[in-house]
Amino acid sequence: MLTIKQFVREVTPPVFKKAGIYLYKKSFKHNGSPLIKKNKTLEPDKIDPVLFSHSTGRMTFLIPLHKLRYYGGLSYTYEQHHFLQYYQCGPSYLFRFYQKHQPKNIFEKHYLKAPTNRTNLPDGSSFNNPWVYGVPWLFTHDGNSTGDKGLGPEHGAQSFGPISKQKYKMEIIRLDQILKSIKTKGFIPESGSDGYPRGYFLMNSNDDWVFFLGAGLHRVAAMAHLGYDLIPVQFKQNFPRLIKQADSSVWPMVKQGVLSKDEAEKIFMQYMVRNPVVNGAG
Repeated sequence: MLTIKQFVREVTPPVFKKAGIYLYKKSFKHNGSPLIKKNKTLEPDKIDPVLFSHSTGRMTFLIPLHKLRYYGGLSYTYEQHHFLQYYQCGPSYLFRFYQKHQPKNIFEKHYLKAPTNRTNLPDGSSFNNPWVYGVPWLFTHDGNSTGDKGLGPEHGAQSFGPISKQKYKMEIIRLDQILKSIKTKGFIPESGSDGYPRGYFLMNSNDDWVFFLGAGLHRVAAMAHLGYDLIPVQFKQNFPRLIKQADSSVWPMVKQGVLSKDEAEKIFMQYMVRNPVVNGAG
């Protein structure tokens, strides 16, 4: 049975959908000036992932900070995120994260216990999930398959340990530089660049949603630390714009038999929890 929200989506003519996208985009158009950081709220109900996913071209929209997710299901909070722990408590907390959180498979990378009756579990490179899997060319920038900022993949990934000393120092430099820049000038992405945080929506069977970030991760951490309540984002190019739990049976890892449908959905639901239990962080 369709919910009222789903029914409205089905019967709304495309012309009105396009008009809604246009008006929403105009309302929150970023003009290059620093964003207002506090005392501004945006109700998540005002964002319709299905509507946005059918938009054309590159659009910029605002997402409440608490609806953003980092790889592994982490929220951008001091309790959850190692970048924010670094900003609040210093390098030792970042070092401790990479020392403690050294997962061996995709379940552990999502702070979940791996099934005990399984062998040959997928490793799961950064940002490679049950719904986006097996397409190497997608991971040439942020996914660490070809390295990061001149460092090869053998130096590790920002999302988990182990990482090299060079990678650790580079993360600190990036976090410091980005924080200083946004604190001084506000968040001003360069015109015509991919300066916005980018990602895509995840929606469960109850139409609850979050926005998974695949790029701009350091920028979002700096904005969160500085008190930004709303984060301007764009869709990540060459990625799907919306992943639905209802489609889990056709996710690549499930179709290829790498994971069962239940296993894949268990990983998916880790992103829907606002404060998942994180045993390896902090």
